[in-house]
Amino acid sequence: LSGITIAYKGRILVECHSIGSPMHAGAHAENPIEKTIEYYEKLRRHFPRHHTFDSVIFNVTHIDYGRRSELNVIPGKLDFFIDVRIPPSADIGKIEQLFLTSAPAGLEVSIIPHSFPGCELSVNHQLVRAMVAAVRSASLTPRYLKKSGMADMNLSMSAGIPTLAYGPGDSKLDHTDAEFLSWADFDKAISVLEKFLQSPALARNH
Repeated sequence: LSGITIAYKGRILVECHSIGSPMHAGAHAENPIEKTIEYYEKLRRHFPRHHTFDSVIFNVTHIDYGRRSELNVIPGKLDFFIDVRIPPSADIGKIEQLFLTSAPAGLEVSIIPHSFPGCELSVNHQLVRAMVAAVRSASLTPRYLKKSGMADMNLSMSAGIPTLAYGPGDSKLDHTDAEFLSWADFDKAISVLEKFLQSPALARNH
């Protein structure tokens, strides 16, 4: 209820296909799984695990390979996706090139179209000042949030439309089985937004 989101990371989605030849596990063969591990470890050296807002975060989010009924066979291919989150300060083109050029031979990498840059609105912008006042009107202490996810704000900011995000709930629970929102917080957030929309600073620029 007290959080005002002024920044989101951008996003790149990387599609990867590691190619080999299906062979018996006792054979000496190119192993798509090992190529994938090699690629992952190289990327991890560029982007160590940490979650500061100014860091690049990536995670493998889907893998498809092999068959459980053929545990004695080296798979012929391994398909996987990497979700990359990029701060506004990073050059999205350079990050894309790093993912493309870091792949070893036999591993095909492509960038899914429609990557989104990160975005950040100044704390001195009139929208932010109006929201700070609205949050304080509900006897809450405003705090600025910079999030590792992405939202419609990325699209509107890239189109030149000043934007902030506000709403109740705990973002740490997003996409988990424990995600919930209390009615009390929902109602209070509505009152905060009403105050925000009535701000004289916004009316002067309508």
